[in-house]
Amino acid sequence: MNTNTSYTLAAGLLALSVTASTAFAGTFANITLDNDYTDWNGITASATDVDGDGNAIDFTELYVANDDDFLYLRFTLDSATQTNASGSQIFIGIDNDNNTATGFDVYSLGLIGSEVAWQNDFPFAQDTGIFNSGAITGGDGLIAGFNSVVAGQEIGINRSATFTSGGASIFPNDTISIIIYSNGTTQDDVIGTATYTFAVPEPSSAALLMSIAALGFVMVRRRQS
Repeated sequence: MNTNTSYTLAAGLLALSVTASTAFAGTFANITLDNDYTDWNGITASATDVDGDGNAIDFTELYVANDDDFLYLRFTLDSATQTNASGSQIFIGIDNDNNTATGFDVYSLGLIGSEVAWQNDFPFAQDTGIFNSGAITGGDGLIAGFNSVVAGQEIGINRSATFTSGGASIFPNDTISIIIYSNGTTQDDVIGTATYTFAVPEPSSAALLMSIAALGFVMVRRRQS
């Protein structure tokens, strides 16, 4: 095998490893919670829901992204609706081990086993058969469009939040499942489940090329030695 062949193989192996590591990843994005959704451009909905199947709140799309510090959620509604008020509260359920057999089964639908949840911006722990099993530290939801008549909301959840009892992270794993649901006055609505794997920043083109070159150099030197 000559030097050029070794370099080509090295570049191909690195490209394959990058593809494999990001194929199921989420979207790393810097989201500003301001109800201006332009920073969500290019992010595909993680879950959709049929129009007209909810009452007080009728979800239509759910988007998910993250940066190093926050998990970001954005949902849309079929029409502008009063949110986060009596009779139109919004709940988030997160399955932090991606296992429906553990955690709280929302509405007994078998969609999720939620270990951590939010009622509007208020966080709490959940467990099998237990809707509220304890407190969360540092996990208050940051919401743009809170308690307002809006056609959607942005929500930020601090990734460093912990279960108050024991101090464990609420996000011990890279892959989670998410649903958002309401308690409409006569008809509840659910959107999800959305399975999401936390993303890391993509390397710049220059950094990627340098990595490829470095790996190629190492493999060539090994071949020559």
